[in-house]
Amino acid sequence: MKVPSKPARRAVWGGFFVVLLIAIVYYTWLVLSVRSELRTMQKQAAIIKSSLISGNTATASQALVRFSAAAADARSHTSSPGWKVLGVLPWVGHNTKVATTVSNVGVQIAANAVAPAIDDAKGNIIHELAPHDGGVNLALIRGLQPTLARIDAALQQAGQQIDGINTSGLFGFVGTPLNKLRTELNSACARAV
Repeated sequence: MKVPSKPARRAVWGGFFVVLLIAIVYYTWLVLSVRSELRTMQKQAAIIKSSLISGNTATASQALVRFSAAAADARSHTSSPGWKVLGVLPWVGHNTKVATTVSNVGVQIAANAVAPAIDDAKGNIIHELAPHDGGVNLALIRGLQPTLARIDAALQQAGQQIDGINTSGLFGFVGTPLNKLRTELNSACARAV
C-alpha cells in the first residue's frame, strides 16, 4: 500500500481545516443570530406591554412588527438543519431545543394573543369601557369576549409550553429570555383569569 506523499497529506489536512473553519464561522453566526433575535423579542415585548398599558396602540403595533419579525427569524434559524445538528451535542442540545421552543412560542403569541389585543385596543376602547352616565357598555364587553377568550387560550397554551421547560444548565442568552417570557406569560395569564 502506497503512503500518500507529504504534499497530498498537507492538502488533505488543509482541506479539513478549511471545512472546520467554515463550520465554526457558520455556527457562530447562527448562534449569534438567534441570540440577537431572542433579545429583540424580549425588548419589543416590554415595549408592547408598556404601550398597551398606556393606550399607545401605534407604538404597540410598531413593536409587534419588530417582535414578529424577530420571532419568525428565530424560528427560521432554529428549525434549520444546522441548528438541529447542534441539538445533538452534549451541553448544547438542551439550549438549542429551548431556543426553538421560545421562538415557536413567540410566533404563536404574536399571532394569537398580541395582534388581537392590539387590534381590540385600537381606537378609544379604554375610554369606551369606562362607565359613562352611571353605566357600562355591556354590548362592547360582550363583543370583546370571543377575542379575549382566544387571547386567553393562546396565553394559556404558551404558558404550558414554557412552564414545561427545565431551566437547569441553560446558557444566559437562552435562559434570560425564557425566564422573562415565563414571568410575563404567568402575569398575563393571572390577569386574564
